[in-house]
Amino acid sequence: DRAGSPGCALQFPGNTSHVTIPFSSDFDQGPADAFSISLWYQGGSSNGTDQEWLFAKRQVGASWVDTDYGLVLYDLNQVLGSLGPNGEVWSNVLPPVPDPQWHHVVYIYDNGTQQLWLDNMLVNSSTQPVFVGQSSEGIVIGEQFLGAIDDVRYYDRAVSNTDVALLFQETANCATSTGMAERDALAIIVAPNPATDRLTVHLPEARGSLELLDATGRSVQRVDVTNTTTLLQVAHLPDGLYLLSYSNGPATAVQRITVK
Repeated sequence: DRAGSPGCALQFPGNTSHVTIPFSSDFDQGPADAFSISLWYQGGSSNGTDQEWLFAKRQVGASWVDTDYGLVLYDLNQVLGSLGPNGEVWSNVLPPVPDPQWHHVVYIYDNGTQQLWLDNMLVNSSTQPVFVGQSSEGIVIGEQFLGAIDDVRYYDRAVSNTDVALLFQETANCATSTGMAERDALAIIVAPNPATDRLTVHLPEARGSLELLDATGRSVQRVDVTNTTTLLQVAHLPDGLYLLSYSNGPATAVQRITVK
């Protein structure tokens, strides 16, 4: 990951390989709604005209205009926030190729206003009437992207400038301490977070177990992993903070989860 820890970020080969999070109404957003996407990435291909999707609500292989929304590297690896056919905010920052540096990007949409932040700097914004697609597609991470992605977060609100700064300053940590041994931590992606009815967990392997712990450390749910994409129902849980623990042999990864 960005701190140099092995096995703590997802690596993508620059082809159709990607992470998929199945469709959930949690990701459906209308023109008057708000959402934010935050992630760290490193890389980008030497092809100056390809589309490398870091995070998008779209059908794999679909055209640009058929994408509901997302973050993409395009035109010499400039990062771009995209809203379907008529809403774009460009970073206008041309990185070197290859680019060895990790970058933090935040894309914010709030009732017609878009903001694009790169490495804690507001690099572009736009306020105009836009169309936000509400297709039945899920989330795609890393499609056609050559590089690594880490710390993916999705919020069903517009994060503040202070939130952006805190996300940028947050120390890279492959796991969150719970008093248990955390050896050889694993890369996992959880969305949406916060969650209302269910969590989608993408795992590096189709084995091991997932356990959800409440704030007191009490186990409230446990499942054996049989697929690299696992759904956890959380609608029955009280609102609050939880810890999601993924164990696979001697390795453990833990992430904070909010249920609301």
